[in-house]
Amino acid sequence: MTNLKELTIGGNKLTDSGVHILRQLPQLTYLDVGGSQRTDSGLWFVGVTDAGVESIATLSNLRELRMAGTSVGARSVEKLKSLTNLERLVLQNCKRLGDDAVPVLSSFPKLSVVDLKGTAVTPQGIADLRKNLPQATILY
Repeated sequence: MTNLKELTIGGNKLTDSGVHILRQLPQLTYLDVGGSQRTDSGLWFVGVTDAGVESIATLSNLRELRMAGTSVGARSVEKLKSLTNLERLVLQNCKRLGDDAVPVLSSFPKLSVVDLKGTAVTPQGIADLRKNLPQATILY
């Protein structure tokens, strides 16, 4: 399994301890840990926090990361700066993500698509990000 390139595990009851195992998959280029699911007992979301993001940050070959609906904020995104090959980042509905994440997002050298729909990033933050990443498509 160490040669696995793509993994979608979002929409499951995933926590930081479950994300830790991703360190054993260094060849991943696509990872989806986002989402929510409705069950008989109600609606639940993926429980990835800053600690879980540290495990994701070890995946240096990652080109696309989807963390929609997780509880990540600017501090989490800061931990992802080691992902220098990242081209697509989906943070849709990450409610804790605001304008304080814009300088960090601006520092990703290869980012071509950023999805910030449903976040707390303001129109001014989006304008700043578009100015800082003119080559990127910013979805808002």
